[in-house]
Order: sequence, then structure tokens, then C-alpha cells
Amino acid sequence: MTNIYDTVNQLEREFRQLPEYVQLKESMTNIKNNQESSELYHQFRNLSQEYQMRMMQGQEVSEEEMQSFQELSDKVKEDQYIQEIMKNEQLISQILNDINNIITKPLKDIYDSAL
Repeated sequence: MTNIYDTVNQLEREFRQLPEYVQLKESMTNIKNNQESSELYHQFRNLSQEYQMRMMQGQEVSEEEMQSFQELSDKVKEDQYIQEIMKNEQLISQILNDINNIITKPLKDIYDSAL
């Protein structure tokens, strides 16, 4: 019988070899090597997470904060390094979503057949 943890560890090793993973890693290096892009990226990421967390907790984000965030978003859209990393993050996210769907298919099948 196959040890599922061995299989998952093999998946992790193969994941690191994916072109999309390599591109994401290169994109992150490009951001780290550009101080302006790096600061902008981290500011955008931190603010996005903060606002998302506040909204999930039922806290409001003020109109002024949203305007400030929109201005930051506009700057992000103009930065080629950040656009590159966001594109690569999206590709990786799709792969992870596909993997998750494959892995959880047996559970879905159980619940679907129970209905």
C-alpha cells in the first residue's frame, strides 16, 4: 500500500519544478531587487490583508481608507514587477485549486452520493 505522505512529499518536489513555480520565484527575486517595487508590493499586500481581515470581522473600511487604497492600487497596476508577480501568483493559485479539487474528489463523491 502506498504511503500517502510519501506521495504528497513527491508532489511537493514536483511542484517546485513547475515552470509556474520557477517564474513566481524569479518574480519575487525581481521585486526584492527593486526597492521601490518591493516597498510598494509589501505596502499593498499588507493593506489588502488588513482590510480583508477587518471586513471579515464586520468592521467597516472608511471611504477615505478606500480612496487611499485605490490610489495605491493604481500605482501597483503601473509597476511591471508587481504585475509580473501577480500574474504568476494567479497561475500558481489555479494549479493549487486544481490539485485541491483532485485531492478532495473522493470526499465530494461521498457527500454527493449521500444526497
